[in-house]
Amino acid sequence: MNHVPGMQQCQGLTLDAFGQDTSRKIKYIFNQQGFRSTVDYITPPLIAFFGCSLVFGIGVDQKHVVSSYFENSHNYGLAGVYDNQDIYQTIDTFVNSPLYLKTPIVVAWHRRDIENLDQYYHRLINANIYHFFCGEKLQYPNCFNMIKNIDQDASGTHMGPATHQMFYKSVCAILNQS
Repeated sequence: MNHVPGMQQCQGLTLDAFGQDTSRKIKYIFNQQGFRSTVDYITPPLIAFFGCSLVFGIGVDQKHVVSSYFENSHNYGLAGVYDNQDIYQTIDTFVNSPLYLKTPIVVAWHRRDIENLDQYYHRLINANIYHFFCGEKLQYPNCFNMIKNIDQDASGTHMGPATHQMFYKSVCAILNQS
């Protein structure tokens, strides 16, 4: 269940504006857990995505959001009012749930409130996790710089569909998938 108030209240809804995207060009479908997805998360995924509004897919059609390129994936991306503590709490809830079966986890940490990222990394050390950083990356295994933005979303505030596809290709390369 999503604990972020602005998203929690969207459980089961479809909206045409969310967060910084007021363009009304994108449909945001929220599952019963309050995450952006057309399906409820009741079975373990093959890959799980966590993190900032890039993962959520602000201003990007559902079919172009990075998690949508992967079969049987979960998108636990956050948008609106949240911080890295919220991202960490969402990951921690997942890894302590029956949905986590050493599932590969991809997380995109945002550049705000970075003071606890080292602590979060070490708390999650036993999880099968790959960390991407929008700001300065930690110097540990499985830590990567976030890809560069190559296009804009519908609202002009976030990464666009081509950037999501490039992020997908980067994750595939890291996970040795095709």
